[in-house]
Amino acid sequence: MKGKKEQPGFEFHPVANMFPLMNDAELEELTRDIKENGLRNPILTFDDKIIDGRNRQAACQKAGVTIRREKWEPKGRSLVKFVTSLNLHRRHLTTEQRALCAVEFAKHFEEEAKERKFAGLKQNQGTVSENLRNEEKGRSSNKAGEAFGVSGRSVDHAKKIMKSGISELVEAVRSGKFKLYIASKIAKLPPGEQKKYLEQEKMVERISEAQNVDPAKVHLQARAAEQLIPWVKAFSELEEKILVAILKSVIRGEKV
Repeated sequence: MKGKKEQPGFEFHPVANMFPLMNDAELEELTRDIKENGLRNPILTFDDKIIDGRNRQAACQKAGVTIRREKWEPKGRSLVKFVTSLNLHRRHLTTEQRALCAVEFAKHFEEEAKERKFAGLKQNQGTVSENLRNEEKGRSSNKAGEAFGVSGRSVDHAKKIMKSGISELVEAVRSGKFKLYIASKIAKLPPGEQKKYLEQEKMVERISEAQNVDPAKVHLQARAAEQLIPWVKAFSELEEKILVAILKSVIRGEKV
């Protein structure tokens, strides 16, 4: 049986990367739909990079369906606003995801604004003043919150996470494992301490799944006994099943 002919993919435009990609289950569902019904909406590109259709491209490649692309023409429109409009109306995003997107939106919007100002002042010899740059920055922050339906405080927390948090922390927030406020506190820690914290949280998640209990209950039990982290460190060399069994006993208050 002949294999599917691999189709070359286009790079993603930085503006498109404001939004998270589909998870494996969602992509699999999209792949099935495209395989059965074809690609209904073409993939949009700008400067030979995808601005809309990253998931559709991946699904077409998996399904063996021909990829159709169209070039997007600005015609005086904002690329950042256009991509945002497309995604906000068809994606179900959490508050955390919206806040992270808002930070990226503000950054790209500021870059667009600077380009517009420099283009407008190109005929003059002067440069954009610091006051004008600060004014534009303030407007972009307000627009980001309004565009994504999140509070200014949420955007501030997201900025701290994006600026100081390690990549694993940002992804944990994006996937819904941490609230913005908590993650912004973790982001203040040195990178090594952030990594340790995330490893501890993964262990709590595995225990909660093994016991079929709320992770919050695991946290409460661990804090009360003040034994969870020492046990994890002491037995980090053991196999997963044995370690989980020991931690179950610790949380139940049984003697090991």
